[in-house]
Amino acid sequence: MILATPEIDPGSFTLASMMSSATLSIAAASLADVAVLSEIGRETYSDHFSAIWTPGNLSRFLERDFSESALRTTLAAPDRHSWWIATESPDRVAGFAKVNWNAIEPVTGMRGAELQKIYFRRGITGKGHGARLVNVIIEEAVARGSGLIWLDVLKTNAGAQRLYARLGFRICGEQPFAADTGEIGMFIMRRDI
Repeated sequence: MILATPEIDPGSFTLASMMSSATLSIAAASLADVAVLSEIGRETYSDHFSAIWTPGNLSRFLERDFSESALRTTLAAPDRHSWWIATESPDRVAGFAKVNWNAIEPVTGMRGAELQKIYFRRGITGKGHGARLVNVIIEEAVARGSGLIWLDVLKTNAGAQRLYARLGFRICGEQPFAADTGEIGMFIMRRDI
């Protein structure tokens, strides 16, 4: 079982300071983890979503979201953003997540924790790691006083939708989303906490 420690500043963790379960360790990321986040972010996003982008647009997205300078900016603002790194062993990063605190949920306009990113390496999914990571994030959201957690998910990503539904998220709306392959659309899913 993973236990969150909300009384500890999440920005004070490094990859070496982790909350552990039998097969997964989860650590709040810090500025010391920029290179790790950049590498795993570029790899996992490319693995899961390169088919919807041209190579040029994929490169621009990866630079915007996973360049070391972009990551430093968000990691330097722990009151607005938090990142977590999930590892299966000290030398094997499995995935990561990013949350935006006090973000406006687009359907109701209510503020809450936005689970903006959660990606795992290929071959890692299906082991329950995503649920463990989301539960750690929910514990932190509760500790920060968030009344809800929300996310957007591609309409074509049925596996992720099933995971979020099992964790208590419900579809509350949708929004347009176009990639290079055309209009895909996103569902907005939320959970009151």
